Amino acid sequence: MIEAPKTLFISELVPEALAKVERRMRAGTNRRAKGYDPSEEGFLGDDERLADVIERDEATLASLGVTPEAIADWLDALIGLAAQRERLLGDEVDGATGLVLGRFRVETDVYMGSQDCPFFYVETPRTGGGRYISSCGSGSTEHRIRDETTGASLFLTGLHPHLIRAHHFFEGATSYRLEPARAVEVLGLGEAAGEAPPLVSETVWELGSSSSEWTGALATHERNQRLRSEGIPREPLPGLIVWTSDDEGWMAAPIPVAIEEPLEVDGARLDPGVVFSGGAQLRRRTIERYADPMPPSVEQVREARRRAAASRAERGTP
Repeated sequence: MIEAPKTLFISELVPEALAKVERRMRAGTNRRAKGYDPSEEGFLGDDERLADVIERDEATLASLGVTPEAIADWLDALIGLAAQRERLLGDEVDGATGLVLGRFRVETDVYMGSQDCPFFYVETPRTGGGRYISSCGSGSTEHRIRDETTGASLFLTGLHPHLIRAHHFFEGATSYRLEPARAVEVLGLGEAAGEAPPLVSETVWELGSSSSEWTGALATHERNQRLRSEGIPREPLPGLIVWTSDDEGWMAAPIPVAIEEPLEVDGARLDPGVVFSGGAQLRRRTIERYADPMPPSVEQVREARRRAAASRAERGTP
């Protein structure tokens, strides 16, 4: 496979390459059979030139004292923080506790297929049939970011942060265009604005195969028997036992145990979850998360989970 560049600006493209990118951006042209499948609407208006669109948007942002990279960082951070909060709060993310940074509500729709970036797209035949696709970015989501204090909102795709950061491109005259000045206004950016919440590395225990029977077939698997005989047992919560050995672990709870806040187990974080009972394999890994300066409290998470459980019971769903 060909390695895709992290950034690619129009100043780096020769005229022939720039023309090829523009052709990929036109609505309804160069469908998959010809090597690229763009969005139905495309990325540019029929009479627009890519260079004109990018240069105009760069000039707008320069006059506002904001860089494209800063906007992309904030969009990624808000979307990432909202996803983290949804995993924590579940069905109750729509409440006030679901607001990111105390003011932004982020709604996300996920689609089955993905849309590749039109700036860099290469297909390479694969041995035995098929093909490798190299693109510098892709997206399969749509997002609406609303500032609940002002009512102002932005609509964008999951590809937008990449297009903005890697190519300084906010799209042309299409319904998916993100106006740079509007983004600055809604996000509250400017010369006095701080940096977006950063990504931080954390070591966590990731849940693997699980069983509702903590002494069942999964528990007697050779790997888990070895962990229970050689690993170090810990009881981070009453009734919850975790055996760990290097990067492997086994968690067991003979009776239901509510994991309501992060637990530190053998130097790695075990994330909060619903009431757990049975047995589960664990794997230690390092991940990146956005640092949340205003995370929900343990009480808020507990209340959100209580309401979610009551809602599921009302609907008759597990």
